[in-house]
Amino acid sequence: QLRRAQERTRPPPATEPSSVHDRRAGGARRRAASQTAVMAVVEPETVSGYRVTRTIARTAHGAVLIGHDPEAGVAVLKVRHGAEAIADTVREAAALQRGAGAHVVRLRDVATSPSAEGEDRGVLVLERCEGGTLAELLRRRRQFDAGEAVTLLAPVIATLARLHDSGVAHGALAPEHIGFGARGEPQLIGWGRSVVFEANTAEVVREREPGVQADRRAVRALVSRIMALVDPGAAPARDRLCARLEGCADEDLFELCERVLFEFAPA
Repeated sequence: QLRRAQERTRPPPATEPSSVHDRRAGGARRRAASQTAVMAVVEPETVSGYRVTRTIARTAHGAVLIGHDPEAGVAVLKVRHGAEAIADTVREAAALQRGAGAHVVRLRDVATSPSAEGEDRGVLVLERCEGGTLAELLRRRRQFDAGEAVTLLAPVIATLARLHDSGVAHGALAPEHIGFGARGEPQLIGWGRSVVFEANTAEVVREREPGVQADRRAVRALVSRIMALVDPGAAPARDRLCARLEGCADEDLFELCERVLFEFAPA
């Protein structure tokens, strides 16, 4: 009888309050959803035959990746998706092909690659600039001697002059779009805003091209930025150079830059 009385008075097993249970269940669902979302953005194992090893950058319309192929080696993969992906990839490839030459990043291939959802993506397979970018160099260096400044600037300016004569404008010249090859030579990268126009046009036509105007403004800004970091011992010559460029007409900019840079210090 005592045992039965104890059983009748024993409290029921403890249970979690419904609010605690709901919170734990909700947290589990959120973790599961988060894991699913992470899995959804993982790059496919290969893009156009290259095994993806690293993501350099990602935007709403694509990504820049590092890929490896056993035969071709390491390359940069510029992948676009969306309604204009193929057209934009073809446009950029056309500019790179017409502008191909010294100090322009080499285009290895143009391809399409399906996404996990089956959407066609445009892919540019590009040579990798093993020496990093000018933007990275500027974060490490606070001063250049005159010869270094000319070695940085002269090839870039000469290349832009050649490109404009050929009917190509880069359109987005900036320190992050100047890379360095294995031997330290500058190369123009970041061709996403490039345009192609008629070659050997007169200045009256060329000056109306937005890409040409953007390149000319960017050269002025780049020269000014690099010259501001030149060894103070070269300041008088540097200031004369900058004064000459400041008053220079746009159509004469590249030619004058090349001439005064080599007067400043032979590369």
